[in-house]
Amino acid sequence: MPLLRKYKHFNRYHTIAVTLVKHGFGYLIDQLGLNHFLAFHERHQEPKGSKLSLGERIRFMLEELGPTFIKLGQLLSTRHDLLPPDIIGELKKLQDEVPPFEFEKARQVVEEQMGQSLAELFAEFEVEPLAAASIGQVHRARLIRTKQEVAVKIQRPDIEKMVKSDLEIMFDLARLAEKHTALGETYPFVDMVAIFSQAIKEEMDYTIEGRNTEKFFRNFAQDKSICIPNVFWDYSGTRVLTLEYFAGIGLNEKQKLVGQGYNTQRLAQIISHAMMKQILIDGIFHADPHPGNLLVLGGEKIGFIDFGMVGFISKERQEQFFQLMIGFIRGNTEIIMDTILAMGVMDNDVNIVNLRRDVQRISDKYAQISLGEISLGDSIQEIMHLAFKYHIKMPSEFTLLSRSLITLEGTVQSLDPVLNILEVIKTFQGRFWKEKLSLNELKHFMIDHFLSYQHMFKLFPSQMTSILERIKNNEVKIKMEYPEMNEVFKHFDKIANKLSFSIVLLSFSIIMAGLIIGSNLVRTNMTYNYWHLPILEIGAVTAIVMAGWLFWSIFRSGRF
Repeated sequence: MPLLRKYKHFNRYHTIAVTLVKHGFGYLIDQLGLNHFLAFHERHQEPKGSKLSLGERIRFMLEELGPTFIKLGQLLSTRHDLLPPDIIGELKKLQDEVPPFEFEKARQVVEEQMGQSLAELFAEFEVEPLAAASIGQVHRARLIRTKQEVAVKIQRPDIEKMVKSDLEIMFDLARLAEKHTALGETYPFVDMVAIFSQAIKEEMDYTIEGRNTEKFFRNFAQDKSICIPNVFWDYSGTRVLTLEYFAGIGLNEKQKLVGQGYNTQRLAQIISHAMMKQILIDGIFHADPHPGNLLVLGGEKIGFIDFGMVGFISKERQEQFFQLMIGFIRGNTEIIMDTILAMGVMDNDVNIVNLRRDVQRISDKYAQISLGEISLGDSIQEIMHLAFKYHIKMPSEFTLLSRSLITLEGTVQSLDPVLNILEVIKTFQGRFWKEKLSLNELKHFMIDHFLSYQHMFKLFPSQMTSILERIKNNEVKIKMEYPEMNEVFKHFDKIANKLSFSIVLLSFSIIMAGLIIGSNLVRTNMTYNYWHLPILEIGAVTAIVMAGWLFWSIFRSGRF
């Protein structure tokens, strides 16, 4: 850790060190090199809440450390593949609720960003904010030119400086944790912080949120049941975002919705179908569809707001997610297993047999119950628990998607307890494959691949002409290699050598029999000489020499 950075953030390091000790994580002080930030009495203070669980102590510690650490905990609450269920459960309780900042500071941020006074920009501007969070707060206003009602999102003063400081410290602590702690051998802390750093930086740049909002506006331009707010770019920047104001009823006000005659079951269907379109068709989805980000407008229309956190899903991941859900619907082990292996990155020592057994257990459980009884959230969490158990690193796309779907399931079931998201996904089968096989999709597929391989297409005619010319001039030599063929030939050699050895033994036996017979003939004074040569003796010596040579050749080859 650079000494300059330590000195620069001395007070913040001290706060973090004290908070670690306070919540029972004092054993990390020495390992993380934070001991010199504490006085003697601070190192040995009694931990607070010693009877609390590990997850509870982590949650309280993050809440005390402030907005940046709360955001980190919220992100980690989606990582079922990295953290155990008890810690995940506590991290989900982290609330991004902070007091609003003063109106004068809000005025100063707007005027610095836009280069004009508040009175020159807005005919009306409410002092009390509609909502406040750790990054910013929202005020209701009216444009001075068009008199249109708008919602003005204003970033907290100095939040960028604080987040930047905390991120630098987080990276330092993550590197130290991976290097010096037992948990660092299991959890990729640096990767976690890197993903979080990118997410929070994008959330703090309001121009990114504005562009995301416009993408959703275009995607639902033909859907009369879904409303996305317009972006007013003349009144927006990196720290201020001005959007069309939606006056509606929050989904958490179910009694009010029923009292005004709304069909809550119909509203639940509209929301779930809109989310499936985002995930399976558009490839960009609202990552936090909780009741506060969804409003019921007149005429059973649903307004989506707050696109500070969105997820992107590639076509490949879309198909994998769809296949996974179909696997659950059908209780098909092979589909679920193949999709998990295709989606995740796993160590070489993962026990595939045990993984398949656990997948079989899950699919058997779902095969025995009706589709209406299957919980999408439970099924996703079971997959993530398997990923955690077998150290399978799931793609960040899927972890954010899982959070969105679990939140969605809770939202729609508050409106219609009977509605099942998996049934909605099942109804999307025809539309999903129709979109994937549409002429427009095939056209894009061909264009993308043509652009990828156009260089090869350009070279192909000249290269093919050159090859044909060389074939014509007998300049092409074809070399075929079959690595396993050597083993086949060795096997044949052994068979041939054994056969030869057998023949030699038989020949040697015949020779010995001939010698015995020859010796008997000598005893009876019978001779077999031609041109005065001892044919029998010469033949015997020749056979013995050849047999010896054959024996030696076989043993020397080592192929017997």
